[in-house]
Amino acid sequence: MYILGGYFSGTSLIGAPLIVAVAVRKMTLSAYRDTLFVLWFILFLIKMLAFAVAGVDLQWQWSLALLLPTACGHWVGLKFHQQMLKRDPKVVRQWLGVCLLGIICIALLP
Repeated sequence: MYILGGYFSGTSLIGAPLIVAVAVRKMTLSAYRDTLFVLWFILFLIKMLAFAVAGVDLQWQWSLALLLPTACGHWVGLKFHQQMLKRDPKVVRQWLGVCLLGIICIALLP
């Protein structure tokens, strides 16, 4: 069972960025968010199914408690995405790159 769980977890961690990197070149900027959400949801379901089959306690009570903060984050993300769509795609990609570099630098601090 651990092999099955590791396989599905590895697929979502390794496969998702590769899928997105290829797919992003063939879609419009407005389709990024929806595509990433669907991809995340499918991989999430596969991973949770593997955990359930392996007998892992999923702590569903905590998951229900986190629905409200998740909904708020989703709403903020939608507003941010609408603002991104009004900008030049090249500038949006540059800002995303700068933000990612900033997050990486913060994560590397001791």
